[in-house]
Amino acid sequence: MSEIVVRQATEADLEVMVQLWRGVAELHQSIEPRVWTLAARADDKSRQHFAACLVDQDCLLLVAEDAEKILGFLVAWTKPRPPVLEPPMQGTISDICVIHSARRRGIGTRLVSAALEWFRSEGLTLAVASYATANDLSGPFWKAQGFAPYLVSALRPVAAAAGAGSERFGGDDGYFAGIAETYDRLQPIVAGPWYERGLAMVLDLVPREPKEGFGFVELGCGTATLTKMLLNGFPCAHGLAVDGESAMLEIARQKLVAYGRRAAVEQANILSYRLPECDVVVSSFVFHHLPPEKLPETFRRIASALRPGGCLILLDQMTVGPAWGKRIGRQGWRLVWRHTAEAVAVGLATQEEVDARFALKRRMKEEGKDVEYRHSAEQIIQVMQAAGFDEVGLVWRMLGYTVLMGFVPEGRQA
Repeated sequence: MSEIVVRQATEADLEVMVQLWRGVAELHQSIEPRVWTLAARADDKSRQHFAACLVDQDCLLLVAEDAEKILGFLVAWTKPRPPVLEPPMQGTISDICVIHSARRRGIGTRLVSAALEWFRSEGLTLAVASYATANDLSGPFWKAQGFAPYLVSALRPVAAAAGAGSERFGGDDGYFAGIAETYDRLQPIVAGPWYERGLAMVLDLVPREPKEGFGFVELGCGTATLTKMLLNGFPCAHGLAVDGESAMLEIARQKLVAYGRRAAVEQANILSYRLPECDVVVSSFVFHHLPPEKLPETFRRIASALRPGGCLILLDQMTVGPAWGKRIGRQGWRLVWRHTAEAVAVGLATQEEVDARFALKRRMKEEGKDVEYRHSAEQIIQVMQAAGFDEVGLVWRMLGYTVLMGFVPEGRQA
């Protein structure tokens, strides 16, 4: 029997991991289909999720292998806890799998031990794992690893009846469908103090005079907050708000109806959408959801839609320069928690709402329904330049929130 090695996963391991994951997912689906019914293209979404894990500083992806093949894998995370609790961070093991033929060889124990060692190296003192109570193997395994149950999740169907609450967590296959109804109220709270500052900076950077007429497109508009800001700030401008999420767009339409023919809303997949001719394109917190291989064509379509001298203003989360260490990165979370606590204290939201939003975000990420990529500003600037922007620069930054601005040539043929 060959030696078993536990190591960090690489991109070359993704296909095998997806196959192993599907076996576990199908087992869980047979146990409780109300919770674990697999979505369309589940394998693709799982592959995207694991790929995102590989580049996420807060995630550890491990595989166990012998000389012949991969025998199992584990996914672990460092995650913030609610601001009212100590310690502020915890380690979470979200997934573990060992192939049937390799069980009872201590592989699961070695994977968990490696995860616990990583948690210790990150200065964490709590580790949490979740498992299906109906899976007869899970309970004894986790008990043998020193884990004890502390919280019970209960399940029941929710009928669509009058009087149901306004919160719709995960009502669709994606994250944004579940948060649409409360997005405008909660997003400025949970996204940190720099969220509204970033939007205001985009408005300030639009290279037009207040009374000047021009056309703009907001790509990935969500509820069209930025479109509304531009229409208010430039009363002679007209704008088109584009997004793929119907629940968000319904709110956008209601928000923009007062602007009459100055505002339009369109539902489209921004990965393939051909923008109409315009002077300005703005986008906020969209591009970190786009896979790197989709960026070149997306920026080419934006550049080709802009009139000569037109510009793109992009607000998003991205890295800049050398990667931060954990201590610097955690300062962002410290400010987020302080910002949310202040909002709760003055009645802008309840702590339960804040905690539920963060919990939904974590769950959607773990399920591969809210995939994020860690693009760098340098990478995006290079892609923009190759796409036809002749002048591109980083013009504003607050921790991870960054604004890039790019212009297409003034003398080119439109």
